[in-house]
Amino acid sequence: MCSPASIGASVRDRHMGANPYWYFVPYEADLGAALQKLRAREFQSGRYNPVTPFQKFPIDLSAPTLGAQHGSIEDVMDAADEDGTRSILDIAQLASEPLDGSRMPYFTAFPLANPDIEELFGTLHPTRKLVETNTRCGIASSADRPSIWSSSMTVSRMKSFSPDTPLIRNPLLG
Repeated sequence: MCSPASIGASVRDRHMGANPYWYFVPYEADLGAALQKLRAREFQSGRYNPVTPFQKFPIDLSAPTLGAQHGSIEDVMDAADEDGTRSILDIAQLASEPLDGSRMPYFTAFPLANPDIEELFGTLHPTRKLVETNTRCGIASSADRPSIWSSSMTVSRMKSFSPDTPLIRNPLLG
């Protein structure tokens, strides 16, 4: 099972190399701006390794946090070193095309290809509930999965009372 809740529990228990994370943010047409706002929010909260080594997902925005313990995101990246921040801080940019296996820039979120979205969610327009309860992880072809320093993203405009939209999800890789 690969629902967000089960992924988080299994990774914390095994301490494996790739740590899953997922966030929901209000939709913005400029996805890069939404990503940078999310990174700033998580940095200011201190929800990153090494301040909080293993996050609980989904993020509870009402829970108290330790606050930023570093001067900048770059300082966090240096302190986290090869362990990574285990958070959205590890993702600095968004790719415009799905991952095709020919390149693997680090610190990048790749959009899922339409066939992968359809295979994972049964629709090209997954709702938040579909993302939260999805029991399958990853991308159809393991050769096309993002590396430990990258992730995949699913974007869906919600037509409900909630302004939240799934933006970044780093599925259990491997």
